[in-house]
Amino acid sequence: MSEASVTPHPRAARAASGRKGARLRTAPPAGRRSGAFVAIVALVAVLCLTGMVMVLSASSVASIEDYGSPWYQFGRQALWLGVGIVGFVVALRIDYRRWRSWTRYLLWVSLAMLVLVLVPGVGVVVNGARRWLGFGPFTVQPSEFAKLALLLFAADLLARRANRVADPQQALRPVLAVFAMMAVLVMIQPNLGTTIILFVMTFVLLFVAGVPGRQLGLLGLAAAAAGVLFAIIEPYRMRRITAFLDPWSD
Repeated sequence: MSEASVTPHPRAARAASGRKGARLRTAPPAGRRSGAFVAIVALVAVLCLTGMVMVLSASSVASIEDYGSPWYQFGRQALWLGVGIVGFVVALRIDYRRWRSWTRYLLWVSLAMLVLVLVPGVGVVVNGARRWLGFGPFTVQPSEFAKLALLLFAADLLARRANRVADPQQALRPVLAVFAMMAVLVMIQPNLGTTIILFVMTFVLLFVAGVPGRQLGLLGLAAAAAGVLFAIIEPYRMRRITAFLDPWSD
């Protein structure tokens, strides 16, 4: 990450620069959020509210039987949603350049946590999966920190090497190397769902950064082949896929 900082040029920006008379986008006035920011926050809010409704719908009967109230699990979810909102507001007030300076440390810490969770006696096992670290009454899922670390690392590297994203040695391979390390550690837990999320994040970042379509196409084919292989190896994964594709069959 020692390269000199350069101005990123994602696909949309490059397309705009190639058109005659294309107008440059100007930043919104100080203190005013851009339309893209408002749209993203609105989408996140809709997803959070939809998730809350789903939690209430799925847990109300069990909550009555176990705790005497249909709102128990909903209340717990609402509490952590509130914590997340506070964290969101705090993160907004941190200059993004600070996040870039913390990227390397977050990456190493998240990798260390992913290793620790696999150590017998350290990682917490639930239903045969070793995905958590226990701290007294609290448990932490290291793969959640890995998502943030991978996002920051890839975004920072691709921004610094914006003029060299077509060279796989400069963009594709270093990003995939970090993704592969995380994916292997997460799959050992096992946790295919989080691995898929990590891959989608990586793929989208590479696409937005302007990595050539041929490289992305080969990456997508390799990921699809790996997904089929993992589904065949573990029958329960195949059952989940078929249930998702045909939810009314059962």
